[in-house]
Amino acid sequence: MNKQVDADLEKALYPELRKLTGLLDADAKKMRDVCNFVYWANKSRIELKFDVTERQLELCEMVLDTKNLAEFNSHLELMQLPTYEIVQVLRDLTKVQEGKMELASSSIFMKYYAKLGKTLEVTPKFIFYSGHS
Repeated sequence: MNKQVDADLEKALYPELRKLTGLLDADAKKMRDVCNFVYWANKSRIELKFDVTERQLELCEMVLDTKNLAEFNSHLELMQLPTYEIVQVLRDLTKVQEGKMELASSSIFMKYYAKLGKTLEVTPKFIFYSGHS
């Protein structure tokens, strides 16, 4: 998806922005970072060393929207997969705590634990981090 956006912006914005910023050799990823900065500076009323047109600001805003575009272009199953796996791990750990399952028989949990290269002797501490907090 970023490749599609970058291809459009290579025609409409990046060459001009490279000249304005003096970053003549910058790749598309770097130019996305420049767009993020230009947009932020404009919204924060920070004066830049170069002038940016309204059209250029609009195109820079498009770069900010690529995350939303990625979500809408993704298959629903791909967006739900990480949540599904977390729920499976928590479900299996709950069963272990209730005595309804041996932890070693949880294939979903053991997939992660096996990466440590250890044998499972006791239920390990489980830390769950939330990016939303």
